[in-house]
Amino acid sequence: MHQLITSRFLDDYLVVCPGSIAGIKIPVRQFAELEQAAKSGAPAPSWLIKAARQRWAMDLAPASPVRNYLLLRESAEPQYSRASWEINLGCNYDCEHCYLGLKKFEGLSMADKARLLHVMRDAGVLWLQITGGEPTIDRDFTDSYALAYELGMMITISTNGSRLWQPKILDALTRMPAYRVVVSVYGATAASYDGLTRRRGSFAAFQKGMAAALEAGIPMRLNLVVTEHSADEEAAMWRWPSAGGWSTTATSTCPRRSTAGTSHCPRSPPSTCGSGRCSPAAMPVTPSSTPTRTARRRSARSAATRTWT
Repeated sequence: MHQLITSRFLDDYLVVCPGSIAGIKIPVRQFAELEQAAKSGAPAPSWLIKAARQRWAMDLAPASPVRNYLLLRESAEPQYSRASWEINLGCNYDCEHCYLGLKKFEGLSMADKARLLHVMRDAGVLWLQITGGEPTIDRDFTDSYALAYELGMMITISTNGSRLWQPKILDALTRMPAYRVVVSVYGATAASYDGLTRRRGSFAAFQKGMAAALEAGIPMRLNLVVTEHSADEEAAMWRWPSAGGWSTTATSTCPRRSTAGTSHCPRSPPSTCGSGRCSPAAMPVTPSSTPTRTARRRSARSAATRTWT
């Protein structure tokens, strides 16, 4: 299984690491050098060995063929660098503000899901968001996630967190780390949370999923969705994730609040998150420092290897 991915991204060339929001921007000549080494079975160039150690504290084997741990993504023309995939329109919640309506458990067969993922790979998709509905309830979620990972995509999962305790999902996320796991939080108590989701026991399921994911060491970003049900618990919603050191964003759909506030744990830089699929009004409002902006701010003609966090 690959440890690193190198890919064209818009007008730039990147080296990224699954499970990490940090990356390296390289000039085209270094991408060509990696391409040649990967195809010929040659070891990694010294600059990649050094950069991986500095960027991810990763010790690559200097004598090992670079293709043993680096997945080279072929360039596409035209290139579609990002994609958001509603894997299933069904959900185990029934949030009153959700745009999905009936939430039918409909989706593609696994064969068609695989075909779609290969189409996205061939179109140059590097960053893929898997959402829904609730993506983790899809019967093919783990197989689809694994295939997207194997194809060299940096995956964001937008979820309500209620299924993160399931062993099959935990195993996939620990063996094949996501770029981000983004969890929407709908309240700080069972009364407000279950009231908004209209599912008795949903708060308990959410807590069970979060506890399991935290114990497994899965990094998460939490979106705090503030509505009339939870407006009086906003302070408690902020304190709860902060105690765990997680990065959070707050979004208001409550008429008693006119703006949405944002805050980020210093361990994790702010970035565009793409929250749970609730409604346009429930999308997080955050400053962006994603690889898209950071890499494109710098000159594509630079001959030096660049990094970001």
